[in-house]
Amino acid sequence: MKRILRRLRALKNNVYILYLALRHPQTPPITKVLVGLIVAYTISPIDLLPDFIPFLGYVDEIILIPLILSVAYRLLPGGILNECRLLARRHPSRKKLRFLVGAIIVLFVWFIFILLDKS
Repeated sequence: MKRILRRLRALKNNVYILYLALRHPQTPPITKVLVGLIVAYTISPIDLLPDFIPFLGYVDEIILIPLILSVAYRLLPGGILNECRLLARRHPSRKKLRFLVGAIIVLFVWFIFILLDKS
């Protein structure tokens, strides 16, 4: 159980580093778009495979999300990635709070779309 929690914390930190890379002024525009889509999918409550499908529903959480995060890391230039890692270590609480607020806003917007779709 501790191993799983450690991996979840690492995953959260990796998404935060990608968020910092999105805001970095030297990140190429096409990389910003691709990384932005990856971060949005990672924090989105909408899954490619719904969780109610036995076994397959958890494939995106177990395999797909780490895979697309590794692709996002490969898209970023090494210097920018290292700089964002250092930033994440130096200022974790202040930046993570803004990131958390952004994630809550995204979840709220998805919730509104789901409610509007049902009516």
